[in-house]
Amino acid sequence: MFGVSFFYVLLTLFLSLSLFLSLSRQVYSVADNTWQSFDLPEKYQSSDNTGWAYGDYAYFAGGYPADYSTWLDTVFRIDTVATLSTGALVIEDRAPLLTGRGDVSSTIFEHPGQTPYVVVAGGFGPNLGWCAPDADVFIYDFEKDTWDNSTYTNLNRARSDKGILELNGQLLVFGGESQLENICQIESPEPGEKTVAVDDVELYDTTTNTWVSLYDLPKHTFRFAPVAFDELNSIFAFGGQYAYDESCECFRTSNDVMVFTAQPGSIVAASPNNGGNTATSGAVTTVGVSSFLTVMAMTIANLLI
Repeated sequence: MFGVSFFYVLLTLFLSLSLFLSLSRQVYSVADNTWQSFDLPEKYQSSDNTGWAYGDYAYFAGGYPADYSTWLDTVFRIDTVATLSTGALVIEDRAPLLTGRGDVSSTIFEHPGQTPYVVVAGGFGPNLGWCAPDADVFIYDFEKDTWDNSTYTNLNRARSDKGILELNGQLLVFGGESQLENICQIESPEPGEKTVAVDDVELYDTTTNTWVSLYDLPKHTFRFAPVAFDELNSIFAFGGQYAYDESCECFRTSNDVMVFTAQPGSIVAASPNNGGNTATSGAVTTVGVSSFLTVMAMTIANLLI
């Protein structure tokens, strides 16, 4: 049979039946293949927030207002069924984050036999301001509509704009951005010191209740879109931005695909710029994007059997 998680890979951002874009105020109905536009009330508008889908609801949390003057703790959800049936956004406020947070990431984590909950980690907030991202981890209980920060210990490395995903019962965090240590004590920091791309992967060890650093990513990237694919025991990270490039005085965007495979343990960076050549060094392999797509096509074909 065709693995359910493969549809999740393709449709993970469609939020069950619909795709909600909090700034563009558009809803896409997968069933009807149509877009609808809505006016999102100003109190809910934000950038650099996080979101997830659960049941018939699309949830959004945190972010920044238009002037980046503060870190928002707002949490709300949109009833997708009611919105599509009535033609108007149906929004419900939920319990706010324990502290405001922007450039934050989240994922739904499921334990066998337990109710799923949301894990929210890292990002910038009022505790450290713009001097450094936070390392703490919150969880959200859907049934109780409550937040808790005592379940998980802090990340080994504070980061924002990272990937955080559950893969076959394991919680992993990888990539993201930080800042040069003591950045707020530097009178005129360089742009590359304000945003430092993080290049490692952390896994939460439930036996010791600690985060374990696993690997270094082949490239320093952040702000990418990650998706977990349980059938391949892999995480795919698409695009993002590289570390600061002095030649253009910019953070170049990436068209790479990185693949993290939990077992036997490897990270693959698929780049369209290396002509399909392969270079192996320990647990890190780099392959051309054409090779990556060929392997994925073969894998998809096998799942159909």
